[in-house]
Amino acid sequence: MLIKVPKKILIVVLIGIMSLTYIVSKYEAPKDEPAKQGLDSIDPEGDGIISGKIIEIKNNGILLDVGGGVKNVMIIVDDNSRIYKMNQKEEDRYKKEIEQFSKKMQEQMETPSISVSSEPPSVFISEDVSVDGLLADQQVQIIIEAEGDNLRAKEVFVQ
Repeated sequence: MLIKVPKKILIVVLIGIMSLTYIVSKYEAPKDEPAKQGLDSIDPEGDGIISGKIIEIKNNGILLDVGGGVKNVMIIVDDNSRIYKMNQKEEDRYKKEIEQFSKKMQEQMETPSISVSSEPPSVFISEDVSVDGLLADQQVQIIIEAEGDNLRAKEVFVQ
């Protein structure tokens, strides 16, 4: 499934559902159509999101099992690709951030001249990693860009 929304919203959505669900729909695609690898819904002129389990890292790419009867997908990783490992914050830290955010939102409601970011704190801390830091069997969500028949990773989020 292709989701077209601003990048900031994509990142918030990815972080929020990291361990809860897959973004790629799991439809039954014919296994004998390898040309598009069962991913016909990806816009050839835009970004998309794909999720799955890493099978292996090879030749500057991530071989990804997206499930749902879809053939494994090779995602190209280059120097422009950013890779983030998502680590869950300690519960006390997260609760404190939520309390501070709630207090600021309440202040904004009481005093409209105060401007507060409407983006709540994330339960995750992101850490930059290299492609060497990726391992088989890790779950990933990838913001991709279609380049002809190739899919290039713009950002990779690793659980």
